[in-house]
Amino acid sequence: MYYYFFRPDLSRHVEHYYAWVRAARSQGLPMKLATLLQRDQIRAQAKDVAYWKDKEGFELIRPLWPRSYSKQVESHFRRVVSKHGWVTVQVHNQPLEPFLRLRDRLGSRVRIIVYYEGDQISELEYIREHPYKPGFYDDPTAAIQANLARQNSELEQCDHAIVVTPFFKNLLIDRFPKLDLGEKISVLPTGGNVNGTELDPGAREKVRTKLGLKDELLLTYVGNVRYSWQSFPSCLAAYQTIKQQVRPDARLLLLIHSGQEIATDFLNRYQIPESDYTLTSIRQEEMGSYLAASDIAFLLRPDHPAMQCGSPGKFADYALSGVPMLISRGTGEYGTWVERDALLPMIENIDDQTEILSAARRLLEMTWDDRQNLRQWALRNVATPAFAESYAEILRGVSGSGKT
Repeated sequence: MYYYFFRPDLSRHVEHYYAWVRAARSQGLPMKLATLLQRDQIRAQAKDVAYWKDKEGFELIRPLWPRSYSKQVESHFRRVVSKHGWVTVQVHNQPLEPFLRLRDRLGSRVRIIVYYEGDQISELEYIREHPYKPGFYDDPTAAIQANLARQNSELEQCDHAIVVTPFFKNLLIDRFPKLDLGEKISVLPTGGNVNGTELDPGAREKVRTKLGLKDELLLTYVGNVRYSWQSFPSCLAAYQTIKQQVRPDARLLLLIHSGQEIATDFLNRYQIPESDYTLTSIRQEEMGSYLAASDIAFLLRPDHPAMQCGSPGKFADYALSGVPMLISRGTGEYGTWVERDALLPMIENIDDQTEILSAARRLLEMTWDDRQNLRQWALRNVATPAFAESYAEILRGVSGSGKT
């Protein structure tokens, strides 16, 4: 039995994880997406629990109070092995200890895959070097050292690891030369959830009406703003440039799940009036409609090793929805593919307003057919189903005998 086991939070990114489970199942592999919520978390996330609990291939593991979280996880997966004879678990943002204990007891019937969407160490190094302002973050030095030790231990003890860019794989090989990681790490991009990303004129009109828009230019930012590498101030500066020099009717849509108070602080600093923007959060299944309503989306990131270790899921969301985007080099492999296929103008310096203007003017020339072509490119190149065969091959290889 195959499992994708993720952190106890149903509010963000679960659709993306579920897309990988569907990809594996499309290749004939019995796989489930699973997490363990404690009783207070179930109450706090009641709407999300109701949405997910009956989805095919999803399992909400029942809490076994008063056991520790780690013991609850171990107990559940021991039952899985008892029922199916074996389990291969892809562990995402979860401790390995319960699976290591289980493997110590049950041997090769338990296989462990570590999944890294990005390199927390490089990200911490970036925010130490580039805080929003002095004292904004606690000194991350201790966290960097702790993450180094944890990453070394996980890579040494897991059966396999999956990362999202070749750059990240090479960084880990160089960072831990004694572990001989060349054959132990596979590369798969973050992928993108296809469901709900149709480029629908009706959905576009409905959301724009809800936002009080007719023909205004809508520029959209998606994500949170807690980390300086997300370059939220650069996006606001780009918005102001476009509004002042290209489209005075430009409006700003900020779909921010976490850190809205930080966003508000920056909006005030940049003297952007409330009438110019909508600051809200939405459910993942609504994302396609809001992106269809958008004219340009922001994906501005610094050109830094931390960014080359990731393949931002936002890129897949935008491209699958056919949204023209202001994109920079700090977008991992996706930026390389954009340049290779000449899809969009590539921004070298995210704070160079001359570059921003040039790119924005080119994006505004894109037609609805161009947006459809961008979506079709994304379906072939970045949607999770495009990687289904490669993913299944990795899972079968790790399971030890091509188990299906």
